Amino acid sequence: MNIVEEFDKAEQQEQKHRVHMGMSIIGDNPRKLWLMFRWSFPLINDGRILRLFDLGNRIEDQVVDALKKSSIKVSALDKDGKQYRCSYLAGHLGGSTDGVVKNVDSENPEEVLLLEVKSANNNRFNELQQSESYEQWSSNYATQIQCYMAAFNLKRALVVVYNKNDSSLYTEIVDAREGVLEEMVDKARKIITATKPPESPYSPTDYRIKKFMSPKEQAIYNLERLPDDVNCRNCKFSEPVMEGDGGWRCNKKNTMLDEEAQRNHCDDHIWLTALVNLPVESEGENDVTYMKGNKSITNAPKSEAAMNSFTSAEMRELSKVNYDPDLIKKLLRFR
Repeated sequence: MNIVEEFDKAEQQEQKHRVHMGMSIIGDNPRKLWLMFRWSFPLINDGRILRLFDLGNRIEDQVVDALKKSSIKVSALDKDGKQYRCSYLAGHLGGSTDGVVKNVDSENPEEVLLLEVKSANNNRFNELQQSESYEQWSSNYATQIQCYMAAFNLKRALVVVYNKNDSSLYTEIVDAREGVLEEMVDKARKIITATKPPESPYSPTDYRIKKFMSPKEQAIYNLERLPDDVNCRNCKFSEPVMEGDGGWRCNKKNTMLDEEAQRNHCDDHIWLTALVNLPVESEGENDVTYMKGNKSITNAPKSEAAMNSFTSAEMRELSKVNYDPDLIKKLLRFR
């Protein structure tokens, strides 16, 4: 038994796509956000990275506990004993804060400030100290706290960053800026309701793609292959509900989809056409036919799969080899 591999498997088994779009990432690349919201961007499969994230969460909890022992008054939970949360767009966009604090400013001890705690490795921490500006250090983090301050009607935020290498601390008071929340809600609305991924702000050879994405992530991000996960959110028949309690609806079966149904999908799944990197020849009521050279390839429900018609799972495998004709022949032979 490889003990490290067992650790990694345990970490990976607990991973799931998030139900909503998080306020903590709304400042990110819109194409990546769309793929994540449609449960099409790969989950992290590196146990070491997952443990680092978990360590960061634990450190942030420890910082909050340490603050509670100081003269600063900390409230990490609301009156119902839950994290302070905000939600927009029928629940499709939301987030939770580390808490709120008082007794930070001696001249105005009753002022309530947002509390935001982060951890960073030594290199990133040193960059923050040199910049002396949390918002310049990370535009995504800046967007996050600006959205939270607006959501909870707060004028300032106390930021605490913990150095994971030597336990040094960086603190800063950040002022609220108007208009950020409204801009991000509008951005989220466009992403959530879109049936195709936004244009990438980066070229496929950009360092932000090459350096920070795995080969699989790059291929899916660049629409060179279909996502690993077949689920209701990347099916052409489903859509997010933007009113009331939100959720997702299947337009083919005219029914609401709970989280379990979304994850498991059904045999009628057909890929969103924007995810298939082939020109569309025709769209039927239950299928879509694409062109590969002078050949037709149809994505059809499992019950209708036939010669040159393939389920979404089969289409996914074919996309990995760019719909190679020889592989298609083999697949049909062994079906």
